[in-house]
Amino acid sequence: MLHSGIWDKITFWKGVENCYFDLLDRPELLHAIMKRLTEAVLSEIEQYNHLGIYDIHSNMCHCSYTFDDRLPSEACDREHPTTFDGWTYSMAQLFTSVSPQINEEFEVPYISRIFEKFGAAYYGCCERLDDRLDVVTKLPNIRKISCSPWSDRERFAAELPKQYIMSNKPNPAFLAEDTLDEELVRADLRRTIAAAKAHGLGLEFLLKDISTVRHDPARLWRWAEIAEEESIRAEG
Repeated sequence: MLHSGIWDKITFWKGVENCYFDLLDRPELLHAIMKRLTEAVLSEIEQYNHLGIYDIHSNMCHCSYTFDDRLPSEACDREHPTTFDGWTYSMAQLFTSVSPQINEEFEVPYISRIFEKFGAAYYGCCERLDDRLDVVTKLPNIRKISCSPWSDRERFAAELPKQYIMSNKPNPAFLAEDTLDEELVRADLRRTIAAAKAHGLGLEFLLKDISTVRHDPARLWRWAEIAEEESIRAEG
């Protein structure tokens, strides 16, 4: 899957703080960089499609499963697959600390041109998005949107249109305590499920960005069991 998150590349090169200064002092420079990099990504996509080598068979995109009977389409040439029958993913994590208006100005015009070349897209990572879903949903072909631990999940669920999957990232810090507090994990999952269910949303859980399990990998298995139990309980 193509990682089309241009801002991740820019922050690696310039540093996040320098990007914030440039948003204030040299916005024209950042627009020029975004334009140039967008053209580079579009050129990359064009080469994939010319060669017919884009991966349309992988069932993962940004840690998330992509099982979907709409892709690849019936018209897809499986001997010469293109991005139009595949997924991509993008994010602009540094924008969690800027206004939705800045997010829209410096992200939407550029990433829209990229997402138009794909059958489906996943958007977001660790940034907060509950306060700017109206901006994010202007991007074409999105199927899933990240609800990170920094987002207000109730607001996220209330604001997210029903055609999108609420891709929730539970807080991995719960696995890093001296002991695994199963009731805390269970309550956290129930809160998210309740929010999604109240608004008729499709929901998935992605437990990621785990720094430590305190030498106890069985915590991962137990977390998964609890998540399964709570999902089944909510269906009942």
